Amino acid sequence: MPTVTPPSQAALRLIANLLWRLQEAELPLDKLELFLCVISTVFDATGCPRGQQLGADDFLPVLVYVVAKCGFVGAEIEAEFMWGLLQPTLLNGEPGYYLTALCSAVQVLKTFMASEGESGSGSLDWRSSCLPACSSVLRVIIPDECNGSLQTRTLPVRPHTTTREVCRIIAHKARITNPQDYALFKLVDGEETLLTDAECPQDARLAAKGKHCMLAYKRIDAKIAWPTAQLAGH
Repeated sequence: MPTVTPPSQAALRLIANLLWRLQEAELPLDKLELFLCVISTVFDATGCPRGQQLGADDFLPVLVYVVAKCGFVGAEIEAEFMWGLLQPTLLNGEPGYYLTALCSAVQVLKTFMASEGESGSGSLDWRSSCLPACSSVLRVIIPDECNGSLQTRTLPVRPHTTTREVCRIIAHKARITNPQDYALFKLVDGEETLLTDAECPQDARLAAKGKHCMLAYKRIDAKIAWPTAQLAGH
């Protein structure tokens, strides 16, 4: 895994200039091209080697940090503008993923500011372990069957994102070549429940009614002995 460092002040000034140009652009396609330039600059600024992209667990908190430090107050409006006016085919794959990440970053900041207002203390850390929990961030356990370990991945999601879409995102980012053999499961006290394509994973977690609930993406036929104590630590 690459060593991730937050962008320098010089990099933040460059990113802020790109964001200003994005907000000044009138055509949605021009906005998207500038936004993808922003994403490329963020990757370059984190010390991530060329050709080795950040994982979602590292990228999302860095994007939250960038949005906050650059004062990108129009982030939510710009993201929704592009979602609404660009052809859906243009938002398949990476562009749609990064736009979703931008929406998630805004919601993380809103959640943080609301909690900070209540407590009157604290500062936002750019590392994923310190991100406040909110509906725009989904944490999913992914078993590594080769070494028997469990990994937790942080995914940016839009409101009412379906299981089908979450599975598509994970398969794309994890380079799963046989996604038809995988599915998303709800784990309550170590017990698995398969989520259907049309279900909303965020809603499924809320429906657990106070019980400790996690989400897991795994091969449908894989038999995993879920350690409830380990799950409780996430």
